Amino acid sequence: MAMELTLKGLRRLGGINAEFDYKLANAYASRIRQFVKQMESHLTRHGAPLYTPFTDVTSQLEIDFSNDIQKQLDAFIAQKPTYSPSTKNACKWYLKELWAMDSGMLPQQNSIYEPLIQVLELGGDFYEHHGAICIRDVATLPYIRNQT
Repeated sequence: MAMELTLKGLRRLGGINAEFDYKLANAYASRIRQFVKQMESHLTRHGAPLYTPFTDVTSQLEIDFSNDIQKQLDAFIAQKPTYSPSTKNACKWYLKELWAMDSGMLPQQNSIYEPLIQVLELGGDFYEHHGAICIRDVATLPYIRNQT
């Protein structure tokens, strides 16, 4: 099976080396808002509430990375000790989604995690905290809406 999308995703992750730039805070926030909107739409289509946008969209699929892909993912994450668990999970779930597309389990389309990968490529980072996604000390973007 051709793993074109997965390998391209690994190359993208491996190429991430930009540093956080406070001048790009609005660009980071815009992409994170886009991600939350896309994930909310995805979860709504599947009848699930948005408790957190940090959700593995392949959780119901059997994803079995080859040893080589898993080793490369592990090496990437090991090189990023400052990444939050949310960021590390987003990278892993991004590759799992691409793998599912490559294997025909999901339709080939833009990854739902694409905006988060773009944040990382621009040097940004993020973490989840009490119903919000935080971008260092520059922005807090709530994702839980008042349901009353």
